[in-house]
Amino acid sequence: MADNNLYDNKEDEFESELSLLFELFVYYFIATVDAKVLLKKLFKTPKGTWVSFKELSKDVDVSKHMVYDKEYEKLDMYICWLEDMNSPIDEWRLVAFFENKELYSQILIFNLNTLRDKNDQV
Repeated sequence: MADNNLYDNKEDEFESELSLLFELFVYYFIATVDAKVLLKKLFKTPKGTWVSFKELSKDVDVSKHMVYDKEYEKLDMYICWLEDMNSPIDEWRLVAFFENKELYSQILIFNLNTLRDKNDQV
């Protein structure tokens, strides 16, 4: 019986660790100024298309941008975007994050104006 309990505790720890990593991933993806490059690349994909974060960040100079490194390699992250149908203007996007191993998900709302530089188009 004790062995079962030990297994359950380790499984719970693993799930808690993945949950925390997922939350950190989403936070850093949003909060990092350098994530602009990744978001711009995401918004060039067709809406509603799930993109692996590893694939999304593949051609990006990860030394200057958010790194999908050993800290996050336990996650199997996918991201997609949709237009915000409740927005009266076409400046808002819904961005969905999905972790495929433990089925965590989160949806965030983005204002595209926050991604624009002076002479930039998203």
